[in-house]
Amino acid sequence: MYKKIPKYIGAQPQFLWWDMTEFLIFMTFFGIGIIIGELLIFTLLGGLLSFLYSKTKDKVVKGYFLHLLYWYGLYNTKKVVPYHIREFIR
Repeated sequence: MYKKIPKYIGAQPQFLWWDMTEFLIFMTFFGIGIIIGELLIFTLLGGLLSFLYSKTKDKVVKGYFLHLLYWYGLYNTKKVVPYHIREFIR
């Protein structure tokens, strides 16, 4: 599998050959496998899901997964301005 090295400073951070989101998906399932006691099954499941996520992410437009979260009611688009910034807005 071929992965590009990020060209710009604003690119998503990487851990080895994974983007950080793919790595977090894998580590989440790895941690669940440790807690439950089914390490092999959850490690394989985490690897499979992170692989499918990376393949899907390459094919769809940016913001697609946030749109899915919004569609199913799991993401709120109304952003609240933090207090320390709110003081400077007039």
